[in-house]
Amino acid sequence: VHTEALLGVVLASELTRAEWCAEWYRRLHDYTFARFPGGKGKDWHERCTRKGEVMTEQVGLPVKDFFHTPRMCIFILESIGRMLEG
Repeated sequence: VHTEALLGVVLASELTRAEWCAEWYRRLHDYTFARFPGGKGKDWHERCTRKGEVMTEQVGLPVKDFFHTPRMCIFILESIGRMLEG
């Protein structure tokens, strides 16, 4: 959910150039990167509770989904590239 929110704010910025987008991106980025990365050389935590604590219980399949995080990074970089070009 947080990766999609980050991408959504970047796309909103690209489309509208609204000033609120930068502030919300910073807020989402700070929250997300303070909680989800496991540390240098460690996995990204898949889920956190509403309090921002890492969930250790298994939900759904016993595999991690590494699709959304890299996809978000690629799409954000592409959007930033388009903004820098034009």
